Amino acid sequence: MLYLVLLDQSYNGELLLDVQSIKVEATGYNTVTDSHPHTVTRPHELAYNDRSLVSETVQADGMSLALTNLSWSEAANVEDSDMPAAWTATATYSKTTYTTCEVADGYRATAIYKGEVGKSSAGNVVYTVTYNSSKIPVLTGLDPDITVSQLALAAGLAILLLLALVFRYVHWHIARVYVYNEERRIHDVVSRQYVRVRMPKIQLSAL
Repeated sequence: MLYLVLLDQSYNGELLLDVQSIKVEATGYNTVTDSHPHTVTRPHELAYNDRSLVSETVQADGMSLALTNLSWSEAANVEDSDMPAAWTATATYSKTTYTTCEVADGYRATAIYKGEVGKSSAGNVVYTVTYNSSKIPVLTGLDPDITVSQLALAAGLAILLLLALVFRYVHWHIARVYVYNEERRIHDVVSRQYVRVRMPKIQLSAL
């Protein structure tokens, strides 16, 4: 398990390497040429040490190799003579081939570390507060300066005034029936009845 070292010491925590995230890529390439020498040696048993008797090329490794070196040696002498009866020609055939390929001159690896880190710091924090306004609804046909809330307040006051007038109207048209109390020497209210202004009537059955 690999850990990431935090270079900024103001952070505290632990990060673990995600092995699956590792990626390696080449940073550049160079062209490299490689040589491949091919060499074979073939012996030839000949009656004479004549170069023309030796083949100039041979087939090997799927290619034609040219004669690059030839050496002679006596194979046998004529009986009772120093004259060679046969010769051995050792022929060397060779050829060099070349291949080129691209080889990386450097690599760059990237990886992802996962975990939680925290940072504690002291300082001043500046907050910016933005207030968004909304248009107050205005009824069509009215003065734009008169808002719905102002209109509702006026309607409420009108209703209260109407209720006060109704209460006063009813209050003024209640007839009180008094009876003289001889013991207390005052008039006691024995009944309250609603009467009409034009045709006032008192219900004596209610007394």
